[in-house]
Amino acid sequence: MAVPLAWLVGARAAAASWCAVVAVALCNVLGGCDEGNKAQKPNETLEQKETALMENPASAGSLLEQRLTENVRVTDGLSFVKDVDALDLFILPANTPWTIECAFVGFSITFGNSVTGAGGDAENDVRVMLAKGRIDVKNCAILGARIGKRLQSILGEAR
Repeated sequence: MAVPLAWLVGARAAAASWCAVVAVALCNVLGGCDEGNKAQKPNETLEQKETALMENPASAGSLLEQRLTENVRVTDGLSFVKDVDALDLFILPANTPWTIECAFVGFSITFGNSVTGAGGDAENDVRVMLAKGRIDVKNCAILGARIGKRLQSILGEAR
């Protein structure tokens, strides 16, 4: 039985198309191809992305304020605090002391007396991590003042 020539040509073209699709897919998965000869960045971690963002205090301040207002609110003299990544909700007196930590480890606010026991067995503080990127000291001063004032405003709503 003879196979029609048109079928062979069509099958060969289909196989060539499949090979091209597989080659492009492998190239994209393995990261060896680029489109238009553009330089590709390797995947950045969250810390790297946030470190880059923290270099601009104006945009970083807006993001930190947004995260603060999403995770800290005051109602009837109580602060409702949840961590950005956690599912836990902590309820504290609105007059609970707080501190801001800003530097190599990111930007966080700790509510309470900041006493954490070894192994996590004696904790009386609540930490809200607002950013995980590294922040230089100059930008820490700018961002710390901005977020500190915003937090005082939020906590002052209870009074």
